[in-house]
Amino acid sequence: MLPIEPSERWPAVFLDETLPTAFVELEALRHNRRAVLDAVADSSVRVRIATRALRSTALLRHLLMDPEEISNGTVIDTLQGLACDTPHEAIALLDLGFDDILLHGPICTAEEARQIAQQVAAGKHVVPTVDCREHVELLSRAAVEAETEIGVCIDVDVSWQPAAEVRFGRLRSPLGDVSAARDLGTFIAETEGMSVVGVSAWASQVADSTLPTARKWWTGPLHGWMNTRSTALAADRRVAVVESLKADGHAIRIVNGGSSATLAGTARDGSVTEVTVGGGFLCPTRCDSIPLDLKPAVFFAAPICRIPDSEHVVVRSAGTTGLCATPVFPNGLQVVGSDQLWSHQTPLSVRGATPAIGTPVVFRPQEVAPLFDRFEEIILLGATEVVERATTYRGIGIGHI
Repeated sequence: MLPIEPSERWPAVFLDETLPTAFVELEALRHNRRAVLDAVADSSVRVRIATRALRSTALLRHLLMDPEEISNGTVIDTLQGLACDTPHEAIALLDLGFDDILLHGPICTAEEARQIAQQVAAGKHVVPTVDCREHVELLSRAAVEAETEIGVCIDVDVSWQPAAEVRFGRLRSPLGDVSAARDLGTFIAETEGMSVVGVSAWASQVADSTLPTARKWWTGPLHGWMNTRSTALAADRRVAVVESLKADGHAIRIVNGGSSATLAGTARDGSVTEVTVGGGFLCPTRCDSIPLDLKPAVFFAAPICRIPDSEHVVVRSAGTTGLCATPVFPNGLQVVGSDQLWSHQTPLSVRGATPAIGTPVVFRPQEVAPLFDRFEEIILLGATEVVERATTYRGIGIGHI
């Protein structure tokens, strides 16, 4: 990752802005987009955008079709499609004109299934994820009612459980072996209005162990050993499931895996057709350990409102959501007590010259979603000016994500 380069133009940019505000540096976003695509350039894998980390349709459009590429007459087609966590979000994005959506979070009500079926019947490309017969039955009834066929993605568990009381990875899908996946595939093929078109298998334990909060000097060897074993397990199980389903006659066209943290390794798995990437495009602090050439692209600014003594300043409205964040401008400011900004008036310690009241303090967040959920719009900064005011999900009423 490239070092942080705090911009001296930030105070002028925020002179007439109401603070706090969140903003994205477009040049860093484009740089990260290129870095992600370069990481899969030697493979046939495409990149699917994980929307939960972005929460702005403007940012999605910037990533799907970079304005710089349009002006240059070049289009990179390895970045295609979206991965959503909830039916509510997927349906809202489809209604806004987006298409090619993999629904990572399964449907769980008849109404959700009905809305998905209606979108498929209208010609939209949305693939729900399933891991049990109940998911399939809900979708089947909706597909029959809508007179359509729904292609689904079977979600396979690739967490690693070396002992009864030890598990590496998140407990999600009940499908933990080839036999269980094949049985569900057979059930889907025999169910009216349903077909199998994909497999999803994500080794969350590998991604989680790369987070800065997980890195401790005494856990390094454990993480290395666990990552090696888990990566091999995920690849072997994914390959075995895909080959078995194809042998059973299912037309598998989607094999989804990975994350920003595991992008390069997952792309080398010959069975994978696509990798989901979200936070890596914006590079909050949780992405600092990702082995890619990324630049910090997402920040927020809040004003200094008090100077209680020569060693502290107080920032207004930085911490009303309890964000984890790091001050990066002006130089020499540090969060007092912990990494989280809990207070509406947050004290920061000062090393060096004390900034004046009204000075905007710029922070890098640990996560993107909690930050964007707070604002109705975010500022997109170009080289010299505000390029766009981008509406967030909150600003257009996509809630309950």
